[in-house]
Amino acid sequence: MTGTRMVGLRWHGLFPSTVETLLSNDSADLEREDHSGRAVLTWAVEYGHPRVVRALLRAVAEPYSTNESGISPLSMAEKFGRDAIQEELLFYTENMR
Repeated sequence: MTGTRMVGLRWHGLFPSTVETLLSNDSADLEREDHSGRAVLTWAVEYGHPRVVRALLRAVAEPYSTNESGISPLSMAEKFGRDAIQEELLFYTENMR
């Protein structure tokens, strides 16, 4: 799966099982951005998919990336009140890097 298709998941739904299947393909480009500078991790955070966020982080998505507005996945989780996702991002950044 190419990076373009990973970002394109926003249109098809970020279903955990679909993302996990796609991530099993080593060619997935997790940092490919859409026209707004958002990578697939940012989309998963914005739309409130904690299992997808976890799968992306385990596949080494970059939690420190920012979009064109300078907003990181953690900032977005805070903005939208996504507490479970915020905890997942904090845990990952503190313990897995």
